[in-house]
Amino acid sequence: MNSPSILLSATFASYAILVALAAGRATRAPLAALAWLVITGGLGISGLLLNFDSFPPPVLRLVFPTLLVTAIVCCSSLARPWLERWSLAGMIAFQAFRLPLELIMHQAAREGVMPPQMTFTGRNFDILTGLLAIPLALLTARVPKAVIWLWNLGGLALLINVVGVAILSVPGPYRAFFQEPANLWIGHAPFVWLPAVLVPLALAGHILVARKLLT
Repeated sequence: MNSPSILLSATFASYAILVALAAGRATRAPLAALAWLVITGGLGISGLLLNFDSFPPPVLRLVFPTLLVTAIVCCSSLARPWLERWSLAGMIAFQAFRLPLELIMHQAAREGVMPPQMTFTGRNFDILTGLLAIPLALLTARVPKAVIWLWNLGGLALLINVVGVAILSVPGPYRAFFQEPANLWIGHAPFVWLPAVLVPLALAGHILVARKLLT
């Protein structure tokens, strides 16, 4: 893994903070969002997530429970106030954050920081979710619910796909993609915010959209 440029690190960090605080504002939990940024960023800075000799490595031991808790909370009554306050169009528009994120990730691959298969030129097509989010949000009241369901389920499938590619690019017995560099960057700050903050937010968005459609 090459050292990231200062511009890449600063851009990624700024964008991750912006997205997390936007989600915190939408759910009226900005302090919780800020606290999680600090905790996970601190773990990345400490180097505790950089031991890839065991599987799952520490970074995945952080991410898996985070995704599980995210899903549980979004499926529970705790998420009901968010569903009441947040419009369907707003939920869909929020997922547009994945478009600039994919462009930042593409730059990370160009710098040799991130595995190439995790970009839209490789095996990651999640950019489509973000690309379609804005027009769909603008047309939410006019399109059939089936179209929104298709976008939401397709986006969830693309998210699962890139998470799987990322896991199979981590050094260890289950590594299936051997293009260099290996997926080590997610253990470093600020890039740990990709699996620990941004991916859970994308998952939360899909679950909330589904619940909004059902209600």
